[in-house]
Amino acid sequence: MLVLGALRASASVLPLGEYGMGGHYAGSVLCADCAGVWMEITLTDSGPDWGSGSGTFVMTERFTGGAHGGASVLAQGEWSTVA
Repeated sequence: MLVLGALRASASVLPLGEYGMGGHYAGSVLCADCAGVWMEITLTDSGPDWGSGSGTFVMTERFTGGAHGGASVLAQGEWSTVA
């Protein structure tokens, strides 16, 4: 027996300035030559007004097994939304 299902996703545009994006986000993504990549990112919403869509980030990627042997990559920088 074969069961097929469909996932539904929706997106909405939020008014600029009403909702901040700052926070801590984590999850895993596929990897071509390892078991997977665990990613964590912390966004700091530091624009001129809260929720203005800009700030700084710190992102860590941890590779699980494979050719990377558990290596971690740390990236830091600035982010902004596009109107």
